[in-house]
Amino acid sequence: MKTRKRSIRKWATLLLMVTVAISATRQAPAEPRGDGLKLPQNTRFTLELLSPISTARNKKGDSFRCTVVEPIEYKSAIVDGELTKVKASGKASGKSEIAMGFRRITMPNGDTGKFQAQIAEVYEVTGAANEGRADNEGRVGARSYRKRDALRIALGSGIGAAIGAVIAGGTGAAIGAAIGAGLAAAGTLSEKGPDLEFGDGTRFVVLTAGR
Repeated sequence: MKTRKRSIRKWATLLLMVTVAISATRQAPAEPRGDGLKLPQNTRFTLELLSPISTARNKKGDSFRCTVVEPIEYKSAIVDGELTKVKASGKASGKSEIAMGFRRITMPNGDTGKFQAQIAEVYEVTGAANEGRADNEGRVGARSYRKRDALRIALGSGIGAAIGAVIAGGTGAAIGAAIGAGLAAAGTLSEKGPDLEFGDGTRFVVLTAGR
């Protein structure tokens, strides 16, 4: 009889433990999808740089971060990347270069995915309304942007050919074709002068390579 009671208590305890475990599993919050986010190919993204980059201050391997301005469905997502090349010419007649490799996108809800893209256009901040001063409610007037026409863009994954030439030449289709073929996952930006710099707020128009 005692053996039977011990057996009943044992099974009752085990059943209670299983019930508690199932209940805890049901109440656990849903995990984020991690790297399940997939981006469409050949889609134009406008990214805004969150901190300045310069050949005078940065080195290869430094990380950088941008926020997504467009498309609207990805607005406010964060794109992280790494500088894969930093070269200061040190003289006015030389060529300074910065290569930017985009790595990952993180959505506001925590979903993440790979972000592979080639830079197509670059716009620098030229000023803000009301000289950048905030109004009584803490709002700052819209900044204006100017395309950096002298900047040159080249493939950044070992291909070596400069397909961008002068950005104003309208070579977005060629860049998009290269990305669609999976050839490029970075952008090398060059300009004559001792240093090359992109200030906080600089905008990059990129074309995605997808996954």
